[in-house]
Amino acid sequence: MNLNLWLPAITAWTMVLTACCAAAVLGRMVTGVVLTKDAAGFVAAGAVASMVLAWLWLRMFGTNYLWLLQGDGNDLLYFFGGAAWASEYPQFVAQDGVSDAFNLGTCRMGAIIVGRDCPVYRGGTYTLMSLVGSLLPQATANQLRGGMGIVGPILVAAFTPLVWRADALRVSRWSIPRWLACTCLALLVGVSTGMVGAVANGNMGTAFGAAALAVLIAWACASADHPGLKAAGLGVAAGLAAHLYGEGAVYACFVAALGVLNDAVRTRRLHWIASGGVISLACFLLTENVLLLDLIESLLGIGGMVTAMKWRAWYLAASPITWFAAPFTGIQMDGAQLVHPLELAGGFVMAGGILLLGIRRSRWLVPVGLAFLTASLVLYLERTQYEYGEHKILQLLGPMWTTLLVGLSYRALASQSAATWERYCALVLIGVTGSVSAHFTWQAHAALLRRIPERALTLRFDDGIVDAIRAGDEIVVDPSAVMNTDRFIKQDYATMLAHVRHARVLLSKRVDDSIPPHTQFPRTDTFRRADSPDWLIRIRSADSTSVLNQDLPVQYASPGEYELISLKGKRPVVLSASGWYPCESGHCWTSGTYELEAFVPAACSMGELTVRQTLHAPPEAGLVDVSVNGVHLSKHPATPSGVLRIPLPRGWSTISVAPEWSVTSPSELGQSSDPRKLFAAIEGGNVRCIDAGPSQKR
Repeated sequence: MNLNLWLPAITAWTMVLTACCAAAVLGRMVTGVVLTKDAAGFVAAGAVASMVLAWLWLRMFGTNYLWLLQGDGNDLLYFFGGAAWASEYPQFVAQDGVSDAFNLGTCRMGAIIVGRDCPVYRGGTYTLMSLVGSLLPQATANQLRGGMGIVGPILVAAFTPLVWRADALRVSRWSIPRWLACTCLALLVGVSTGMVGAVANGNMGTAFGAAALAVLIAWACASADHPGLKAAGLGVAAGLAAHLYGEGAVYACFVAALGVLNDAVRTRRLHWIASGGVISLACFLLTENVLLLDLIESLLGIGGMVTAMKWRAWYLAASPITWFAAPFTGIQMDGAQLVHPLELAGGFVMAGGILLLGIRRSRWLVPVGLAFLTASLVLYLERTQYEYGEHKILQLLGPMWTTLLVGLSYRALASQSAATWERYCALVLIGVTGSVSAHFTWQAHAALLRRIPERALTLRFDDGIVDAIRAGDEIVVDPSAVMNTDRFIKQDYATMLAHVRHARVLLSKRVDDSIPPHTQFPRTDTFRRADSPDWLIRIRSADSTSVLNQDLPVQYASPGEYELISLKGKRPVVLSASGWYPCESGHCWTSGTYELEAFVPAACSMGELTVRQTLHAPPEAGLVDVSVNGVHLSKHPATPSGVLRIPLPRGWSTISVAPEWSVTSPSELGQSSDPRKLFAAIEGGNVRCIDAGPSQKR
């Protein structure tokens, strides 16, 4: 991850792989073996856990028939773009460099969050996810989400010290291999409610950060023959968590301090609090190095960005006692039922199990410390009613609590001195943990399937863009036929796919009542800077398409999603701009004066814009005024329906059509309850090249 700060991830991964191969060869030459039997077992555990988790995510999000299935959050776009950036460029770059390379503005514009001086930091997650893009150059968004399988080896690393040092787990006469036990423990945490909830909601950085925090809490509990090495490992793991998820630095440093304190109490060397703390802090700072200031800014900035927004929350409105079960129960951000009663009951059982086993196994310090952190965060949420923070702390704390629970349970099962009731209790807790996680995962899967009509893209979504668009192309996007979530998803991913291929999307300055996509702000009003548009992407839904440019032949259609149209040669194009209401089937109403933007290529002598419109309640003597590029062009009688023909010069133009009367609404005229003031229903608009007359050629 530090290499990726200065080098593209593809180069960094190549260097790491080469170093691993060289180390293996050197180990073979020196010791005669590449890996010991135990080490090979834990490597196998990491591989198995990775494959199982990757399969789960791929299956959960319909990878075999969907390009994207998006939950309530839209954060996956950031990780899609971030992984593409990390693969091709270093991450520790100035915002001007980010803007110049991808043409999506700076991270504060909301389309891509990479580079220095960002309000949030997710660089380590981008580095890991770039590995998927390197192996699958045309990976879908769902396949990229399947990269969460990478947490398998991370979670195996969490339990390796525990399983390595504990007695072998025996069931009747059979001994369970350590690698298999480690795999099962890792999978229990990998499918915990916090992890599943984060991935389902598209919060990949949160999920990766939670996995690193699970490593920290497990290591904090583990006994160590060399406390100095453990303190160093805690510092590095805390740095890893901060790399993956910037806001996780606070949690990570607290847990690392708990680990040092635990060793000081266990060895009865209180001076180790200072010595171990210095070692751990030094390793953390060394791991973070130049990112430290960015992390501080991330911690200070994220709260102000989201505090004022409304988020789905449940525990803040429920009885305070539910917080005891919350880390185990989680929250379904997409579900109609945010917290299921059965999961809540299981959460209380798991919370009680932690208390019982922690006292019984004399592992009370770290659970008590984590309880203090949890209580502090909950108190802050309750006092401030900070809705965004509710699901975030559950997604970060939940995997840590689950790690403690399954770790203590395994210790009870593997211990030769454990009482019979203690082993049965551990089995029950592991069973409850698995049941709650399975039910939560199924609920999340079902909730996401219900989102398919409004939040899914078909498997062939990127075919036309990938096959046709090349670096340097200019793509005009017309999103007028869709609104809100539909526009959010289709415009954002079409734009991101184009820009990671170094093409350039152009938008008009259209303003309507739709929720603006992430890519709207950095690309709005860029059509005026067009040099020579190569493509038009006409975004559509299953039953609605734009009323403009219908005379242009479609080169590629992704049914119900978009149409790709070539503009090369003598093909002008027109877009709606300001003054438009959301489009309806077959027409778009305007609110009064409305504007269009058009581009006539240099191959044309000039262009002619044709607009078919029906006016709402025009006066008999009314006139319609037409201006081009701010210059009055003509006046037309206000006939109820008709066609405007407007000559255009070459290049970009803005066309204004204005009524010379005060427009009214249907409700004012007693026609309906519609309160909108209406001028014209636009039923079609096209631009064509025309030959200039002799006088115009002079």
